[in-house]
Amino acid sequence: MSAADEGGAVVAMDADVVELLLRVVDDVDALVADPGIAGAEVARRLVPDAHRDDPEAAADYRRVVGPQLAQERSEAAATMRAGLLAADQSSAASAAAPAADAALVDTAVSLAADAGLGDAATSLSTVWHEAAAGSTTRSRVVDELSRVCERAARSARKRGDAELEGKLTAVRDELLSMAPVSAAVVEVRLSPAEVEAWMLTVNHARLAIGTACGVSEEQQVWAPDDPRIPQMHVYDLLTDLLDHLVREAG
Repeated sequence: MSAADEGGAVVAMDADVVELLLRVVDDVDALVADPGIAGAEVARRLVPDAHRDDPEAAADYRRVVGPQLAQERSEAAATMRAGLLAADQSSAASAAAPAADAALVDTAVSLAADAGLGDAATSLSTVWHEAAAGSTTRSRVVDELSRVCERAARSARKRGDAELEGKLTAVRDELLSMAPVSAAVVEVRLSPAEVEAWMLTVNHARLAIGTACGVSEEQQVWAPDDPRIPQMHVYDLLTDLLDHLVREAG
């Protein structure tokens, strides 16, 4: 982590974390649009009740405050998404490995089809061609396509087609020579206003996950096979990010 201008922040993260946070922002957008999709308890935490002893006053409060909160959270999520997308493009642009070109991707698809794996390769090719040049999406498709070529090479070997196996192995090796973007580390520099937007969005997501998982202030021990473990990993990451933003902005 680096020092930031007063009130701002610098966040350093792996490209994989950028992608995870982008999914978190999408989830926040969904919750803003419909807080009830995660359950009544989560909805109550995200839009707290006021005037609990007066149902009519509570309804008025929700009618007035609800849209204001939704607008504020939606704008904050949009700000965080913009920063993450800029970091996503930056990480791909700074990668030292050469980018796959359309000819290589099309060759891989054609050879995989000859080995009987055309459907899997074609679907990946479609995603690659539709993604922006230099994006992490293209890098990840190339990585997956190399695995398809490896499976296709094994299939060709079983069929006794040494020539096709050799071509597929050569294409796979060329694809593998391109380092995955997940090795990249990027920095996001945030203004004071952006820090506030990130904190609001991160806290919104953290509150929803914590409520859904039953997190309490008491020390909790989770069984290794508890289905909530993946969500708690995200919760812990968001907690660390929120703490960092608070420290940097303070």
